Amino acid sequence: MLQKNVIFLSILLLFFSCSTQKEISLKGVKMGIPYSVKIRNSNLQKEQIEQVIEECFALIDTTMNGWNPSSEISRWNASKDCSPTPISPALFEILQIADAAYTQSRGYFDPSLGKAIRRTKKLLKIGQLLSDMEISALYPSVGWDKVVLHDHSLQKLHPEVEIDLDGISKGYFCDICTQKIKELGASHVLVEWGGEVKVAGGPFRVLSGGNILHITNSALATSGYRYQLYPVKEGSSYTIYSHFLDPNTLKPIPIAQLPEEFTQKHPSCAMADALSTYNALTISSL
Repeated sequence: MLQKNVIFLSILLLFFSCSTQKEISLKGVKMGIPYSVKIRNSNLQKEQIEQVIEECFALIDTTMNGWNPSSEISRWNASKDCSPTPISPALFEILQIADAAYTQSRGYFDPSLGKAIRRTKKLLKIGQLLSDMEISALYPSVGWDKVVLHDHSLQKLHPEVEIDLDGISKGYFCDICTQKIKELGASHVLVEWGGEVKVAGGPFRVLSGGNILHITNSALATSGYRYQLYPVKEGSSYTIYSHFLDPNTLKPIPIAQLPEEFTQKHPSCAMADALSTYNALTISSL
């Protein structure tokens, strides 16, 4: 899939109320990515919220974290078995969202690009690109049509297919963490991880791209390249590439063809996460 950039500073969040209201604020770093949680006008204790946060991060890590070799999606990726494999409810849910995002984005958001993304990024880090021959060899194992989502099972139609959910998992975390905190009795909640933001209740004030936004019962996600730049020497000059792959060519896109950032608003943070990538790449193709 199109792996999204982790935006540490692309959305600078300033959370504050217009009056003196009780507010709980929690911050930290998980999987190398900063997060923030704000709860306003609630009788919840910090310990309750911390437990929910830890449970949600554990779910992401053990289910859909492609960098964790023992996660559910990593084990599925490593298997060459082309028969349907039972999957957890959480993985089934995020794959349903990914499937909808693939359709809505006209294929620009394609989680089946996992193998191509990992190989491309490995070479970009040392200033190299995949050869045309290597790209041709990858084509048979990419394409969302080679993945079948059954009723709580997942099947690959090619043994080398690998799924990458990095472009949607941060938004999914924000969605589920917000929902679980609401279920404890909070009505005004903000959850942010790596620049993806989900708000229940509100309004919360968010500074995004230099603009102050008032967010109520909605989500924001930002796609950009600012913190993942890869110079590659081509002839006598350098081309600076992003981590985004064109799903049609399987080649990384030069930053000159991309907006520095693109912010997407949507009721679902997971969907906003996916569609911000799509819209950034759509702009690059104009």
